[in-house]
Amino acid sequence: MTYRQSLRIILTGSVVAQSISILGGWLLARWLYTPAQYGHFAWVWSMTWVLSLLLTGTYENYIVSAHSDDEAAQLSHKACYNAHRASILCFAGTLVALFLVPDQEVSPPWWTIAPMAWILALINIRIQTYSRAHQDKRLSVLRVTQSAAVLTAQIVLGLLYVETGLIFGSLAGLLVVLFRVWPPKESLKKPQNASVVNVWQQQARKMQPSILLNVAYLHLQPVLINALFGAHVTGLFTLTQRLVQAPAQMLMGAIRLVWQREAKQHQQTGPGAFFAFYRQSVTRLAWQLALPVLLLCGLGAQIIEPLFGSRWLGMADILIWLGFAAAAQAMFSPVSGIIDLTKKATISLWLNLWFIFGVAAAWIAGYAYGRFNLGLQLMTWVIIFGYMASVFYFWQLLKLAAQDHKQHDKLD
Repeated sequence: MTYRQSLRIILTGSVVAQSISILGGWLLARWLYTPAQYGHFAWVWSMTWVLSLLLTGTYENYIVSAHSDDEAAQLSHKACYNAHRASILCFAGTLVALFLVPDQEVSPPWWTIAPMAWILALINIRIQTYSRAHQDKRLSVLRVTQSAAVLTAQIVLGLLYVETGLIFGSLAGLLVVLFRVWPPKESLKKPQNASVVNVWQQQARKMQPSILLNVAYLHLQPVLINALFGAHVTGLFTLTQRLVQAPAQMLMGAIRLVWQREAKQHQQTGPGAFFAFYRQSVTRLAWQLALPVLLLCGLGAQIIEPLFGSRWLGMADILIWLGFAAAAQAMFSPVSGIIDLTKKATISLWLNLWFIFGVAAAWIAGYAYGRFNLGLQLMTWVIIFGYMASVFYFWQLLKLAAQDHKQHDKLD
C-alpha cells in the first residue's frame, strides 16, 4: 500500500471520527450541557489522558519503530503489563480516598479518572499495534467506533442524568471500544524477552520527559484555566478546543503514523530524498490548511449563536485564535515524525518546556490583568512560534545534510 493510499484511509477514518465528535459536541452543547458542566468534564478528561500515559511508561510509542515484529510484540506486552500493574495501585488509592471522605460531595466524579485512564492506555496500545501492521482500515474503524460509542453514551446518560453525563458517557463508550479491540487473554500476556525490553527501556527513559511534557501541555490547560477563570470559561474553551484543536490533534496523529512509516524508507535512501519528502509534506500541508483557517476567521463569529445558542457566545474569539494554533500544530506533524526517527529527544524536550512555561505564563498574565482574551492571544502566539520555529529548524537541518551529501558524492 502506497503512502497516499495509507494516508487517504487514515484521514478518512479521522475525518469521519471527528465529524461525529464535532456533530456530537454541537448536539450536547445545544440541548444537554452547560459551559460549566463542560468545564468540569474538561479537567477530569485532561487528567485521564496524562495518567493513561504514565500507566504504560510510554512503551507503546515505540511499537511502530521496533526493528522486528517480535520486538513490537514484546513492547506491546510490556506496555500492557505496566498499565495493569500501575492501574491496580491507582484503583486502590481511589478506593482509599473514597473511604476516607465518604460524606464529601464528589462533583465532578474524579474517581472515574483511574478506570478511564486504564482503558484509554490499552486502546492507545492497540492503535500503535494496528499502525505497525499497516492495518489502516482497522485503525480507521477503531477511531470511528470510539467517537460513536462515546457520543452515544454521553447523549443517553445526559438525558437520564445530565450533571455527569459527559464523564460517565466517556467511561461507558471507552468500555465498549475496549472489549471490541482487546481480547482479555492477549492483554494479560507478560513480556518474554527481557533483553529486548531492556534495550527499549533505555530509549523510553530518554524520551519520557519530552513525551510527558507534551501531554501535559496539550491536556492540562483546562486544569489551569479552571483554577484561574472558573468552570464556565473552561467549558467555553474546552468545547472550542474539541471543535478545532481536537481534529487537528487527530489529523496530526494520523499524518504522523503514516508519514513516519514512509519517511523511514526515504531516510534509508539518502539525505536528499529525505529532505525532498519533508519539503513536499510541509508545503502541501501549508496549502491544505490555508482555506480552513481563512474560513474560521471569516465565519467564526457569525456561526456561534445560531448553532450553539446565546450561552455559548464567548466561543467566538476562542474559535478564531485556536484555529491559528491548530494550523501550526498540524504543520508540525512531519517534524514529530523526524524527532522519533532521528531520536533527537533534546530538541523535543526543549520545545515542550517552551510550551509548558510559555502557555502557563500566558494564562497567568491574562489572569493578572483580568482579561481572558489576553491570555488566549498570548497562548496562541507561544504555540505558533514554537511549532513554526521547529518546522524551520528541521528544514534547514535536512537541507544542509542533503547539500553535504551531494558535495561528498561529487568529490567521490
